[in-house]
Amino acid sequence: MNHVLRAKKLRESDEPIHYNCAQSLFVAFSDVLGVSDERAFAMGANYGGGMMHGGTCGVVSAGLMILSLAGIPQEKAMALLQDFSRDHGTTACTELLTKAAQQGVTKKVNCDGLVIHMAERLDAILSA
Repeated sequence: MNHVLRAKKLRESDEPIHYNCAQSLFVAFSDVLGVSDERAFAMGANYGGGMMHGGTCGVVSAGLMILSLAGIPQEKAMALLQDFSRDHGTTACTELLTKAAQQGVTKKVNCDGLVIHMAERLDAILSA
């Protein structure tokens, strides 16, 4: 299963376990990280909700960590960060959620979209 599809399935899961945005990416890319799904899930526990305080979006934090652990050069990581900020207007969780709410988009739908967008970008960078 590819990373994007895996991230999508984790976000759609009916399991009693909830995957936050960062956990969804860490688990989807656990093969790249070289860790078990359980370890990847634990890695992302405190990154959801903008590191639990509305700061940098967990999708951004997870994406940058995945690139770092995959040995991707800093220039490509910076480009990812700049592209995300350009595409979404910010990297701050609180601002992303506020903007979505103002547009009538639920938190779940917004965060699911951000997870999928980041998974697609990561796959493109990792396969280049």
